[in-house]
Amino acid sequence: MNRPRDYADLARVDRTHVSLYTDPAVFHDEMERVFYRSWVYVAHDSEIPNPGDFKTTYIGLVPVIVTRGATGKVHVLINRCTHRGATVCPTEKGNADSFTCPYHGWQYAPDGRLVSVGLPKGYNDGEIDLAALGLREAAKVDSYRGILFASLLEVPDITLEQKLGGIRPVIDMYMDLSPAGEVLVGHSGVYKHPYHGNWKIQTEGSVEGYHAIFTHQTALDVMARKMGAFLRGFQNSGLKGRDVGYGNNVLEVYRLSDEQVHQRWPKQYIERLCDAHGERRAMQALRNRFNLVVFPNFAILEYQFRVIRPIEPDFTEVRIYHTTLKDAPA
Repeated sequence: MNRPRDYADLARVDRTHVSLYTDPAVFHDEMERVFYRSWVYVAHDSEIPNPGDFKTTYIGLVPVIVTRGATGKVHVLINRCTHRGATVCPTEKGNADSFTCPYHGWQYAPDGRLVSVGLPKGYNDGEIDLAALGLREAAKVDSYRGILFASLLEVPDITLEQKLGGIRPVIDMYMDLSPAGEVLVGHSGVYKHPYHGNWKIQTEGSVEGYHAIFTHQTALDVMARKMGAFLRGFQNSGLKGRDVGYGNNVLEVYRLSDEQVHQRWPKQYIERLCDAHGERRAMQALRNRFNLVVFPNFAILEYQFRVIRPIEPDFTEVRIYHTTLKDAPA
């Protein structure tokens, strides 16, 4: 199809053309102009706490290994051997002193350095510049409250601090549900949900409240029976979505009264949270429930981290990690 280069005719205030969700050329542009040029979620600190810890994931369609080196520094390495492009690490997570390509035995340190090659005499009579042949690395890695982001672009358009701007207070409120101000991620594993649809459907659905009382009616009825009458008023709660800049969005799901807070949460937990953060901050965190999206691939919904992996224009995988509030009473 003939697309305007600026997409102005496809994305309007009052309507969106279906090709934005189906056209392979649009999908290609999204990878090049969004995923490969901006800050993308890759991991949480608690998933790789020790030197040698790693997990594999993706930045758009690019496979990467997120590792913690011997000095504690986090590296985001392109998961392709610099020799012939084979996958270096096929394992989803673990701890390793090195990564060895199964094709020709090239061995890399957790920080990406090439430390040895198989049959070295076969390469220029053994004259190999190991230092020049390490795994390619994401140009920038940064974090906020333990949430790790990477950028493939050497000079991102904005800093991570700028990118998170208006959504940082909401992330802070979520983290402050923990007495330690931290969450632990993925300790109960990961649930992978593939679906036949465009990746943007998940980003939109996470912070669009119109569908909830229809699509999730059965789940909401169960929650209301188990968690109290305040959820029965969900459909009348006036869900408010907010654009907080740079594609990031927040959906205010519901707000509890102080009485409802004490009905829902154990006394010991409330007291510990007040001791840690002060009563005002603790009650603010306990009263408010929200969904948030850090565009393009990361969402927090209740006690879940959701990571959106685009695979094809009409095929996506969502990885759901349950979080644990550090130092909260069992």
